[in-house]
Amino acid sequence: LDRLQSVEQEWRARFEKVRSDSVVHRMIAYAMIKPVFTINDAQNDLGVSFAAANGAARALADEGLLTVPPPLLR
Repeated sequence: LDRLQSVEQEWRARFEKVRSDSVVHRMIAYAMIKPVFTINDAQNDLGVSFAAANGAARALADEGLLTVPPPLLR
């Protein structure tokens, strides 16, 4: 648990200059408790728009904190 809290603090430090009400801060906490999710999951669970959830996830991915899987071929 201590390690997980440490990781969350490290992630938050990367976004300390981002507005405090930005969805990215909520997305960090969300990713800690639900490490595998879709943008639709995040949108619904966080109560934000698809664009807001997608933007926050993209910001985390750009920092190397989230990984976006390649498209699945069927």
